[in-house]
Amino acid sequence: MNENLNQHIEDATKTASLNLYGRWLTTLPASISQLAHLEQIDLSFNRLVTLPPETSQWTNLKRLCLSSNRLTILSSEISYLTNLQQLDLSHNRLTALPAEISQLLHLKQLDLSFNYLAVLPKEISQLSSLEQLYLSSNRLAQLPPQIAKLTNLERLNLSGNHLTTFPLEILQLAGLRQLNLSGMQLRKLPGKIRQLAQLKRLELRDNQLTGLPTEIGQLSCLEWLKLRENRLTQLPQEIGQLTILKRLEVSNNRLKALPQELSQLTELKWLDVGDNQLATVPQEICQLRNLEQLYFNCNRLTTLPEEICQLKGLKELNLSGNQLETLPTHFSQLTSLQELDLSYNQLTEIPPEILQLPHLTRLNLAGNQITTLPAGIAVVGLTQLEQLDLNDNLLPIPLDIVELIDEPKRIINHYFGATVSLN
Repeated sequence: MNENLNQHIEDATKTASLNLYGRWLTTLPASISQLAHLEQIDLSFNRLVTLPPETSQWTNLKRLCLSSNRLTILSSEISYLTNLQQLDLSHNRLTALPAEISQLLHLKQLDLSFNYLAVLPKEISQLSSLEQLYLSSNRLAQLPPQIAKLTNLERLNLSGNHLTTFPLEILQLAGLRQLNLSGMQLRKLPGKIRQLAQLKRLELRDNQLTGLPTEIGQLSCLEWLKLRENRLTQLPQEIGQLTILKRLEVSNNRLKALPQELSQLTELKWLDVGDNQLATVPQEICQLRNLEQLYFNCNRLTTLPEEICQLKGLKELNLSGNQLETLPTHFSQLTSLQELDLSYNQLTEIPPEILQLPHLTRLNLAGNQITTLPAGIAVVGLTQLEQLDLNDNLLPIPLDIVELIDEPKRIINHYFGATVSLN
């Protein structure tokens, strides 16, 4: 172990990089003092409790990773690293940051996720080059007003902190591209969120939002919007103004209907409305011709509109946990479909339309009332099938055979008593 460690250090004398990842080090060997020229050091997954004394010598350092150690304080020696551009201190035990962190004027990326920080020093505002700031899973209940001075900030992650209201300070960060405020107790978004006009990704998962401001429609650059696990009862019509939106997640809410304006989201590729109270699939969704993933699981569907068959680019469709008895007549037109989940519905047979889906690799029919398999399943279609789940049905197949989900040929062969090929 020591010989290998010394070899790494010796090799680092000839390069600009040192990797001591995952060596359970509590201290660093003295020979590391020879490496003042280093530009990258990875000390993650060790047992360091403080910055090594040698820190002050690493003045050329551009990237320092100390993730997953046991740091409780960040010593003032950090101020010597004036050329640092990336600093990863995630997954430690930090309770505070020193004011000297303000000396890192070239810092572009700072990761402080998964620590015990309750406050940020006002000096953080002096990190004028900062573009990415990750603060998830700390104990922050508020932000210093000075954070508004980080005008180059593009990514900000505050998820899993103790904020109960939207931090108005970040509305001054007009250059933000990605904002994550998930896992807190937010009840309301301010209409002034429109000021973050450059946002491409907005994550507000696992809060207590009951509605969205109409101004959400003014975030015209938005590509991802994640709102699952809130208390939304409706979506505003203005959501239709997000015409370049590619991903919309609103699962685990209290939606009973979807706005007609969803049809305007023509660039949408991913739509998740699972775990709501929807009784129908709006025909407007069937106009989203670029849709590739559609999740309508755990709702109250009893039928599907024939128009759903127009989604020719659909690759994954989850309809589990509804009350479906049949599928649309032209369901076989979904020729791009690769994964289909119809588990826990009220099907009494495998719909014949499924047998004509040439690219289907995963089919989940568990928890229905299926009593027989169609003869065609052994000789027609489904040539790409890799997984077949028929558990919790009424089929006369031994449980130990039905549970062979990853071996669909064995399930079908057992049922028909013949050798068939699915590929």
